[in-house]
Amino acid sequence: MKDKFLQKNFQLIEEWKENLSLMFDKINRRLCILKKIRNSEIYLQLKKIDNPYTPKIFFVAENFVIEEFIEGENLSEILERGIFSEEKIISILTQLCECLKILHKNKILHRDIKPSNIILQGEKIFLTDFGIARKIKNISESDTEWLGTRGYAPPEQFGFSQTDCRSDIYSLGVTLKLLQPKSDRLKKIIRKATNFNPADRFQSVDEILAELQGKNLVSRLKNFFVKPKETERKELEELLQKYFLSFSVKLPTVEEYRFQPKKYSLEKKLKYPDDFHYIYDTEVEADVAGMISFDSNIYAKLDEYIAQVLKMYEDRQLKNFFVYEPSQENFYHKINCEVEKRTEKIFRNLNLKLPLTLKEFTCSPDEINFDAKKYVSAVRTEFEELVKNESLHYQIYIRTQKTVRRNSDKKYGFHINEAADAFFGDILWATGFFSETSDALRDDIQNSIHKNYFEKLHSALNRKADDIRNYLLKN
Repeated sequence: MKDKFLQKNFQLIEEWKENLSLMFDKINRRLCILKKIRNSEIYLQLKKIDNPYTPKIFFVAENFVIEEFIEGENLSEILERGIFSEEKIISILTQLCECLKILHKNKILHRDIKPSNIILQGEKIFLTDFGIARKIKNISESDTEWLGTRGYAPPEQFGFSQTDCRSDIYSLGVTLKLLQPKSDRLKKIIRKATNFNPADRFQSVDEILAELQGKNLVSRLKNFFVKPKETERKELEELLQKYFLSFSVKLPTVEEYRFQPKKYSLEKKLKYPDDFHYIYDTEVEADVAGMISFDSNIYAKLDEYIAQVLKMYEDRQLKNFFVYEPSQENFYHKINCEVEKRTEKIFRNLNLKLPLTLKEFTCSPDEINFDAKKYVSAVRTEFEELVKNESLHYQIYIRTQKTVRRNSDKKYGFHINEAADAFFGDILWATGFFSETSDALRDDIQNSIHKNYFEKLHSALNRKADDIRNYLLKN
């Protein structure tokens, strides 16, 4: 079937490798590439994507693909003849970032970025060879197949962890290094892009593009401090807009504020009533007495116990979102630290000493009275769904025990400790499930932050921008 299709529609021009041939498309009258593949899924998706930096995909079958022939030289061949200018390197890097931006947006990892897979056609670049590309996934801890070109592929591509867009950024950084840039700004990009730990790399190609654009702006701004001009004033405003006035805050996610039952141990704070306080003639009587005691002394206080759990939850975990304190876990402290880093970055880029008073930034929320008690009934609903038979569920935990008094018959007592432990465990579980699934709780937290903090933060960022503007204009 495949051979008949190819013979009818294409003419072999030259076989370059066992799995790669130059062909002539008889119907459309154009040169194209025939490539044997093992992952048609990626090429089917590439066919749907409009990416000006990758070859067009004309036809995809189960084990081969027909794609656009790109006439030009690959980067590896050009490198053999000499080095690139700074402007050329920036152009290549910018285009590759734009290319990867489109791929990553469509959940595609290339996983084999290197000079021989980059073709220059005049000033334009094309990224080729998607033979080991794959979809971005978030379900496994490491790649099941170790693929890629050693020296270019990041550590995680060889089994250290799961690959993602930061893996392509690593290979991009290695490729950039081979272009031998001379400027400090490009060398800094290389160092960050090729960090061993993915968390310390650029987290997206947008960050590299922003770094390039920001650096160009900063280099022009440096002239401002020699001879101020109106154009540089506008660029200063643009810099402040980028770093402060356009500063966006990521609201906390469900994962960040969900209740974690293992961190709480409510039952250890309670005294269990009636433990062996009564003695009965039969085991049945002891069982019944135990259930009555459980219902009247423990189960009847369900709402009270849920309120206690929610109060602990508010004090321990939700505190990070409603109270400011200098802790790396605190929502507001992390924002303050980020603004201070942005301030420091402006001065560092301009080779100016940063006054300590300008670096410091503290913006805490207005007083927020978050009422966790209003969720007691919602948690109770989750609890009762878990324990549909209500107190009968705990009967299996109530233990009876024989007691013998001198010169008397055997008697029976009860203790309800295990039943209470299971009961409290279910309260904790219901609270955790509620915090993980409740849209109302999420909206309450996020609306509270909006109402009591965002307007205050916006004003503080404006003041910070004004302080920096005034300082730079005076100096």
